[in-house]
Amino acid sequence: TLMVNDIGGCVQSGGLTTVAQGAELAVLGGEADFLGGTLSGRGLVDGVVQVGAASVDPGGSPGTLEVEGDYTQGFDGSLEIELGGLVPGEEHDVLAVMGDARLGGTLELKLQGDYVPLLGDEFTILTTTGLVHGEFDFVNCSSLFLVTYLENAVVVSVIGEPILGDLDCDGAVGVNDFLMLLSVWGACPDPCPPQCFGDLDGTCDVGVTDFLILLANWTS
Repeated sequence: TLMVNDIGGCVQSGGLTTVAQGAELAVLGGEADFLGGTLSGRGLVDGVVQVGAASVDPGGSPGTLEVEGDYTQGFDGSLEIELGGLVPGEEHDVLAVMGDARLGGTLELKLQGDYVPLLGDEFTILTTTGLVHGEFDFVNCSSLFLVTYLENAVVVSVIGEPILGDLDCDGAVGVNDFLMLLSVWGACPDPCPPQCFGDLDGTCDVGVTDFLILLANWTS
């Protein structure tokens, strides 16, 4: 357990905080303010979480990040969810909140590796023991996914047909997808499998073969 000074709780203005599987970030002041950088991992944050101009990345690769307290995401915050299959916490990310979730900012959805979901597939990406308040202000891949806000969950449904290599989910494969592929070039981080973002051939490495797959599906 990582114990944080209770004077003002825990404040992160940049960098990366990773809560590993089985680990706990215990906030003695009761509140963790993420004003910048990234919160990631498969462990437990024991305290209220406030997300400002920061990103929350459950799992790092697909996994579940738990919050033992309320979760609030402001206009400048971002929740990053990787989708690689239908099994929650193993094949796609989940943010599990033991309290209320107050939502705003951005929901960024990413398809993992060579995974192509089917029309009608559903992913429960956020659960609460309390209530879901509000909605995300921006959702990428809105032409492919419908976001439904339930009383105590957020569900993403597939409403379009993804194209392998369309990394930015804009319905076409083009220059921006190529630049995104270059940004993750190289070996996937451990553990792999599951595959990482951009690994279009499922080899746990982003390289020439993935570029050729992207080029074969080039549409713009």
